[in-house]
Amino acid sequence: MTIIGVQPRQTLALLRGLVPETPLLPQDIYNQTSLFRRDIRQGYSATEALIQHLQTSGIMHHILKDPDSSRLKALFIACPESIQYLQSHHDVLLIDNTYSTNRFNMPLMDIIGVDHNNRSFFIAFAFLPDQTEGSYRWALAQMKTIFNLIHPTIGLIPGSISTDCDSALRNAISTVFPESATLLCLWHANKNIQQHCKGKFTSAEAYNEFFQVWQGIVQSPDIPEYWKRLRQFLSKYSDTLEHKECALYVRTTWLKPGRAEALVQAWTNKYPHFGTTVTSR
Repeated sequence: MTIIGVQPRQTLALLRGLVPETPLLPQDIYNQTSLFRRDIRQGYSATEALIQHLQTSGIMHHILKDPDSSRLKALFIACPESIQYLQSHHDVLLIDNTYSTNRFNMPLMDIIGVDHNNRSFFIAFAFLPDQTEGSYRWALAQMKTIFNLIHPTIGLIPGSISTDCDSALRNAISTVFPESATLLCLWHANKNIQQHCKGKFTSAEAYNEFFQVWQGIVQSPDIPEYWKRLRQFLSKYSDTLEHKECALYVRTTWLKPGRAEALVQAWTNKYPHFGTTVTSR
């Protein structure tokens, strides 16, 4: 039952249903489960067993160890099938980070590709020690190794890389892939605007209108039209202090120099992204 993912408490409930007088306690089930898992790993720790599996199965991986303690600090993994598919679909990368979702509390970087049918596919992931620019550079350097491996003679790079607004990650991308366009995830921008602004409008209809005007700015087809729509937006939402605060937030947070070019279609459509404007797919 452990192999198929049944939790110890569920195992105990099943046993008590079959044998109500069973003397087993929850800790007994947890102890037996731990012994079983240790037997499967042949006495290795979970981390040691994973590394051994990667080494014996031929899965591409890179390990970063602490120079003093030799403890594992970071782990990068890419499956052979993903690398093979990347050879034909290397134009667009999406990078999405999750935090505090594993028992080691290590940030997890997911690297996703988008094929020519606009379908996403998994490329690689990395467990990192922290969210610093140095850790991101290490993971991205392993990703660059893959690009060099699949096309060693032409210096292949992704056309665009989409991320959230994590400045450490975006700086690392600029260092490792300086010729790739670094785009911003529109979903993250929309979510932050909603959190900051929705409560400042008197009705859902009023906020939805504000949001649609914002979307119109993002969808500006050229730079003159962008400036025209932005001016109209700032003028329209200067009628109350709350509305003016929201317009200023959008202008200074999401449409400031460097971010507008990574969000607005007048600039982003110069790069291959297949219409992909979010990192969560």
